[in-house]
Amino acid sequence: MLYKGDTLYLDWREDGIAELVFDAPGSVNKLDTATVASLGEALDVLEKQKDLQGLLLRSEKAAFIVGADITEFLSLFLVPEEQLSQWLHFANSVFNRLEDLPVPTISAVNGYALGGGCECVLATDYRLATPDLRIGLPETKLGIMPGFGGSVRMPRMLGADSALEIIAAGKDVGAEQALKIGLVDGVVKHEKLIDGAVAILRQAIKGDLDWKAKRQPKLEPLHLSKIEAAMSFTIAKGMVAQTAGKHYPAPITAVKTIEAAARFGREEALDLENKSFVPLAHTNEARALVG
Repeated sequence: MLYKGDTLYLDWREDGIAELVFDAPGSVNKLDTATVASLGEALDVLEKQKDLQGLLLRSEKAAFIVGADITEFLSLFLVPEEQLSQWLHFANSVFNRLEDLPVPTISAVNGYALGGGCECVLATDYRLATPDLRIGLPETKLGIMPGFGGSVRMPRMLGADSALEIIAAGKDVGAEQALKIGLVDGVVKHEKLIDGAVAILRQAIKGDLDWKAKRQPKLEPLHLSKIEAAMSFTIAKGMVAQTAGKHYPAPITAVKTIEAAARFGREEALDLENKSFVPLAHTNEARALVG
């Protein structure tokens, strides 16, 4: 055992391939503050492993990660804005470290990967899923927006249109749709999930798959021409105006943040996400919907 926390552990699966396993007490995994901290501690250990060639993320539960711990939101949203901003910076530094590991990474995703669970798997290079997958970013339904890099990574992976549709509406999608839009790289039966994920890692380690090319778009500005950007964001704003109205700020804030961040790389884009998330967390709408 390389590392054991209360909600996850890290161990070798086979020579060169480590596995990070989410296994919280109780029936489901949630991405709470303790789990984010544990993930950071596991990465401390992982970054020192000279023999590391690849990393597998998986869950011991029937669902990968059902989302953040909403019961924590109320107390988190009551802290001063600067304190919340600092915690989000810390959380994002953890996901950036996962994304920046010098080896290929894959998430074996079963069942639900929602909210923070979705944002976690977006930080890995590959995602292999089971047919019962539900993956998405429901944050705008809670009066907030993604805060762990979801508004940065998803548009750069899927393109603006598909990402805006999910983020602005607070949607989740099933396995077939996720595969179609590029949110996952494959769908396999439950019994083949782990072996399939390891097989993809082996291909990446051998050089048969270009994992660095897979990762690179997430670090760069959004590849959109001025005309494409104008069309995508104008349509998204129009849809939000029709469905959410002007008294519900989360969806339109998410769209405008993605638009503003489009010309920046990961770090600057994450800063913009942070600056948009924090004021939303202190709105009456967020407190009412979370509470």
